[in-house]
Amino acid sequence: MFNEAIERQDEPAVAPSADQEAVAALMLSAMIQAMKSDKEISPDEEAKLMEHLGDVSHEERQFVNQELQKPIDVAGLAANVPRGLEQQVYLMSLVGIDLDKRAEAQYLHDLATELDIGRDEVNAIHAHLGAPSLYS
Repeated sequence: MFNEAIERQDEPAVAPSADQEAVAALMLSAMIQAMKSDKEISPDEEAKLMEHLGDVSHEERQFVNQELQKPIDVAGLAANVPRGLEQQVYLMSLVGIDLDKRAEAQYLHDLATELDIGRDEVNAIHAHLGAPSLYS
């Protein structure tokens, strides 16, 4: 449903369950934390975020603003990831950034470590998105 909403730039055709809403919020938190990892949200990163959000409600906008104000907490984010969604959360973090600064690479490394995603898996995610490899 999250992917459907992103593709349509609208709400999914079927209303999401509370669990699905929680996963969507988690994915958005992952993207926002990654954006903040270099202490600066570039115009390109902000445009990516707004593109993925589409038309949002007042409550959704408040959630985004709250996430933007929170400190980065890689361990806290990882602790909230349900089993089986580790790679998707990592992917959403990667989608949120340009990966052009060391701080962003360090953030992704820390997140991969917390999520127990191996170096080969990380590089495969990067290759899938056409992003620079994190590990050589």
